[in-house]
Amino acid sequence: YYFRAYAVHANGIAYSGEIASTTWPVRPDAPIAGDGSSGDPYHIASLEQLFWIAADESRWDKHYVQTADINAAPVRGWFPGADGNFRGWMPVGYYRPSTQENAPFTGSYDGGSHAIDSLFIARPGESYIGLFGRANNAAFSSLRITNADISGNYNCGALAGQVSNSDILYCHAEGNVTGIYSSTASATAIGG
Repeated sequence: YYFRAYAVHANGIAYSGEIASTTWPVRPDAPIAGDGSSGDPYHIASLEQLFWIAADESRWDKHYVQTADINAAPVRGWFPGADGNFRGWMPVGYYRPSTQENAPFTGSYDGGSHAIDSLFIARPGESYIGLFGRANNAAFSSLRITNADISGNYNCGALAGQVSNSDILYCHAEGNVTGIYSSTASATAIGG
């Protein structure tokens, strides 16, 4: 959506510039337990709570534990693109090479041996695509991602698009992950 403010005064009407706004596909719900510290991680039990993490990058350095299986199938109808196709899940953490913007996930996510099922991401013009787009100095453990359908440009994965200086323990991902970038100079970075 785009908004434009105006003011009526003695000399006529003055208009502001356009302001772009994103409408969230679902209301992000704050977890009801935990404070985000390593000793008392936020408890994530629903898709709305999982999206609460993604919706605000100030939460990307916190600690989380998943307390129930999460059905992510509704994300297939999230974030319509200009072409009319839905983009699905908005990854937690990003790196934008064109502008050098960098905001990786730096916290921890303990899946509690639970699953996130039917995660869908279709962002062919974007890189660093996954449940977590980019992670650095992070920790992931005991998480299952099942029936994933992920597509992006490069650095794509079900758990994460790119992970550096991080720990991944006892995680499992299954489904389809596709990257469209190809070059004779470098290999496409596609993985779990």
